[in-house]
Amino acid sequence: EPLVDLLMTNSNSWATHWTGRATLQIVNALAWLRHLNPRGRSRRNVAHHYDLSDALFDSFLDPWRQYSCGYFHGEEDTLETAQVTKLARLAAKLDLQPDDRVLDIGYGWGGLAMAIAGCAEEARVTGITLSDHQFSHACNMVAAAGLDSRVDFHLRDYRD
Repeated sequence: EPLVDLLMTNSNSWATHWTGRATLQIVNALAWLRHLNPRGRSRRNVAHHYDLSDALFDSFLDPWRQYSCGYFHGEEDTLETAQVTKLARLAAKLDLQPDDRVLDIGYGWGGLAMAIAGCAEEARVTGITLSDHQFSHACNMVAAAGLDSRVDFHLRDYRD
């Protein structure tokens, strides 16, 4: 804390001196490079995070493997109930009409796409992901639910 206070107190004079400006430029350049996420790195990052065992995700996610918070009405709600409620609310808020199309970038395991297709007659959902594991799982789930004529998943980068 004392170091941060000292740096903040002197930040204006430090940023105006040529050595301070040069240091900031180097730090900013390194930060930019660190966050650079070209296609190859994106695929590796996604694989590292999502292409893990089914048992791992099944141990802490609901059956649809929603990777975001649920919508809890009360203390009695389970994770599964909260996730179903969330999916239904999201699908309803979209107010989809027949023949509407939805693009789901980074669709995860396909739960939202299936919920949309399940509640909006004739609406079509296209999803893209970089995760081999999620792609395979989502395609199997959609086929098992009989929604494969209205939900189409692709294994590709959003920049393509």
